[in-house]
Amino acid sequence: MKLTVVSKTGKEATIGVLAEGSFFGEGGLAGQTLHMGSATAMTDCTILRIDKSAMMQALHREHRFSDLFVAYLLARNHSLRRGFGRPAFQFQREEAGTNPAATGSFW
Repeated sequence: MKLTVVSKTGKEATIGVLAEGSFFGEGGLAGQTLHMGSATAMTDCTILRIDKSAMMQALHREHRFSDLFVAYLLARNHSLRRGFGRPAFQFQREEAGTNPAATGSFW
């Protein structure tokens, strides 16, 4: 799966490539209603959709699963910000005309 974002001017940037067994769409768990990017299959694959309520129940009930899920999110977030994702995030912010220091948020 290739994760991409598109700027307001229509420029597309790849922010990540997910390996087999990875997941995407976790923003929905936090109430994110606006899709911030796209996930595109690069090969034949099977996608499993997990209902938000089922995922939240599993995260609360299964502590080991919850620990693994959070660790994976943190590692992927670090990888995206450190690796080739950082230029894409910077690209997105520059296209939006925002200054991270002025908004108090940093990538």
